[in-house]
Amino acid sequence: MLKKLFAKKKPSEDEYRLIYDLFYDRLYHDAYFITRDPYLAQDVVQDTFIKAFRDLDSLRDRSKMGAWLSTIASRTAIDLIRKQKVWNGIPTEDVYLENDQSYHSNPVEMEVEVKLMLKEVGEVLSEISVEHREILLLKYIHELKEKEIAELLNLKEGTVKSRIFRAKKELRKILIGKNFTQQMDGEVL
Repeated sequence: MLKKLFAKKKPSEDEYRLIYDLFYDRLYHDAYFITRDPYLAQDVVQDTFIKAFRDLDSLRDRSKMGAWLSTIASRTAIDLIRKQKVWNGIPTEDVYLENDQSYHSNPVEMEVEVKLMLKEVGEVLSEISVEHREILLLKYIHELKEKEIAELLNLKEGTVKSRIFRAKKELRKILIGKNFTQQMDGEVL
């Protein structure tokens, strides 16, 4: 669909609107993941679209527009945080669930436990560096391969691998400090 959309050099106003509608939620999620502030995330998304529409001609492979926009959003959010030199995350109490066998017998309770665990992991992510959050976002949320991440961030594949390793190490250290050790997607952090 995007290839057909970009058959001509300059998109029309309706086509710009379509791009905005298609990718707004994804970019907001990316920006919020880094800023942890809904208002800053909205600002980042707006700045992302301004930058992207201005430099649309620089996108070589139009089928990778989503990843390209996500990278712009991530970098814009990181730049915004660096400018502010203030973290806007709101610390909340940690939620620990009892590891009781009878508790796991009810599927509804298991679903609530999983949601609480994901919430806590999201809170812990706000404690790691912005660069590490960005690399984990691209790797585990957007499920990009190291090679794709390297291309998007203009890094060597080895650099991406080492950043992923360091990000997981930093995350593991925080989780162990909070007595929270779990497996995520079958992979031990």
